[in-house]
Amino acid sequence: MIKKISQKPLHGEETKAVALLFVHIGILVTLIMTIIGFFLVTFGAIRYYVPDTLDSVWDTERISSSVGFGVAMLITAFSILFYLTRKVNISDPLTWGVWIARIRQAIIACAVTFSVIAIGVVAIQTIGSFLSGDLSLRFILRSIATVTLAGAVFYYYRLAWGHYWHTHRETSLRIGIVFSCIVLVLVIVGIKVVNPVQVRKYKIDNQIVTNFETIRSKVLEYYHVHANTPEEVHTIIRGLPSNVSYRKVSQSTYTVCGIFALPSQSVVNKSQFVSTESFYHSTAGEQCYVISIVQKNGEYPRDGVAPVVKQSR
Repeated sequence: MIKKISQKPLHGEETKAVALLFVHIGILVTLIMTIIGFFLVTFGAIRYYVPDTLDSVWDTERISSSVGFGVAMLITAFSILFYLTRKVNISDPLTWGVWIARIRQAIIACAVTFSVIAIGVVAIQTIGSFLSGDLSLRFILRSIATVTLAGAVFYYYRLAWGHYWHTHRETSLRIGIVFSCIVLVLVIVGIKVVNPVQVRKYKIDNQIVTNFETIRSKVLEYYHVHANTPEEVHTIIRGLPSNVSYRKVSQSTYTVCGIFALPSQSVVNKSQFVSTESFYHSTAGEQCYVISIVQKNGEYPRDGVAPVVKQSR
């Protein structure tokens, strides 16, 4: 006969112990995320504000992306880390139980180990960049950032191992406030590097150019069938944004206009419809382009790209 085994509900102390276990695991995870975010923002800002002649033209775009990701990690991970750490520091270790205390020490050891690995990898990359020719102020600043973070992690968790922060709660709070101010400064610096307003303008201008190329492709398809350009843009495209307009000029030409937010060096054509090296130059504001469907020999383009024969500003 099979007996039904009933599971006893957790008592108050056991529930508290399990909660503390998950809190310590959360501290471990958010600590690692905070370290990664710290390096992404710090190294990105150093690379942005301390330029080098070895930088390529695409470095700024890559830096902006990595710094933005680092800022998001710092804001999220450090906020949770601060809250969980404070929750542990104000608790009474005598109520944890033996197994929670041992698991806590194991998690602290894991936190220090992962921190050493992460910081060690960054240190190796920093030294490698130095040996690869990065003989600049960047190397010094990266080294200072790496050593500072390593010292802070070791200092804090060496004292946490012996329950120091439970008997010095005000000191732990002050240190937490100092770390919070450092993170706040990094977030501000990161936001200045990313410059979300400028990024939005950049994306809007690139989308205008993409819309231009979409119109070119659709008009060419329409011309193949009707031997004429469409009277209205909604005949070939639905949902065209308000900052792009279309006007038929003749049987084989039309005009497109767009309201650009940035000057020409920021308007890079990355449209999938482009098979030549053409791109639109502009100043900020409304710009119009007259586009011909028929080439000089009387044939439409075989490569699917209608040439811009005249540009009006």
